[in-house]
Amino acid sequence: MPTENNSLFPELGGTPGFPKPDVIPNLDMDRLSGIPDRSQGFVIASHVLEHLAKPLAMLAAVYRVLRRADSGAVSVGCGRATRLSQTCVRE
Repeated sequence: MPTENNSLFPELGGTPGFPKPDVIPNLDMDRLSGIPDRSQGFVIASHVLEHLAKPLAMLAAVYRVLRRADSGAVSVGCGRATRLSQTCVRE
């Protein structure tokens, strides 16, 4: 994965480089099943939910892995090709 990312983003010049991911799940099928309950201090899901068949199931998985006093950050895109586009506010 990191070498593939470096070839996709050559402008970064390999520095600082990309970290090797701990988990590479199929989020539609596995969601976060490889991560223990209440084990994470922070979860970021940036432009992920709008690409999933069951985005609410993914939100439930994020809640499951977060320690109760901690939080997560979720951002979603809004556009024609997204599954959540019907619920997005348009200007």
